[in-house]
Amino acid sequence: MEEIRGCGFSSESFYFLEEMLWLSPIRGRVFRVGILPITQTLWGKITSVRVKQPGEEVAANRALCLIESRRFLGNIRAPFDLRIERLNTEAVERPWILQRGFGEAAWLYEVAALRDDCLTKLKRWSEVRDEVERMISEKGIVCFREVPDYVHAAIGIDCSQLLMVLSDRLEGLPEGSIIHIVADYNEGAERDLEKWSRITGNEVLDFRVEKKLAHALIRRKTKS
Repeated sequence: MEEIRGCGFSSESFYFLEEMLWLSPIRGRVFRVGILPITQTLWGKITSVRVKQPGEEVAANRALCLIESRRFLGNIRAPFDLRIERLNTEAVERPWILQRGFGEAAWLYEVAALRDDCLTKLKRWSEVRDEVERMISEKGIVCFREVPDYVHAAIGIDCSQLLMVLSDRLEGLPEGSIIHIVADYNEGAERDLEKWSRITGNEVLDFRVEKKLAHALIRRKTKS
C-alpha cells in the first residue's frame, strides 16, 4: 500500500481512472471493485449508492451503479463486460465507507469478467501513479480515514479568529458531523486547536500540514 497525502493505493490492484474505480484480483477473472479515496475531495461524501444485484450482467460502459454525494450525482460505468457475483450490503447502508480506501469494508462488488480481454481497459498502479499524483497536487486533494461531511476553507484568517468562526460553524451542524477545515498553517496551530478542543468538547480527528496549508478534521461534539 502506498499513501499520497493520506490517500491509499494498492500496488496489487488495477485501476480504471475514468470512473474512479480500483479492482483487486481475487481469483481467475473475479475482481473486488471499489471507489478511489480521492473522491472524498472531488465528490464530497457519498450519501447514497444505487446498485445492481448479484447475478445481473453489465456490459462495458454501461451503468455499474449510481452514486450520489455532496457534489456529484451520476452513474459509474463498468470497465468491461461483467457479472455481479457479490454485493457488499454494508457499503449500501453506509456508502461513505467506500471512500476510506482499501479497508475490509471499503468495496462495493465482487464481479466476474465475461471475456478474457478484461485487463485491456485497466492499468496497473505503476502506470497511473504519476497521473494520480499530479491530480492530487493540482486539485489539492487530501484523504482522511473518516470521510468529512463538510469542508470549510478559512484561508487568510488568523488562528484566534478561525477558532471563533469554527465554533460558530459547528454550532449550526448536526451532532456528530465531521468538518474538514483548510487554513494557512502557523506555528503552534495544532497546539491551539487541541486546547480549543478540550474547552469546547469538539474532537480533533486528524491534523496535517500540506504545502503550507493546515488540514484539520473535526467532529462536532454530541450530548452525553
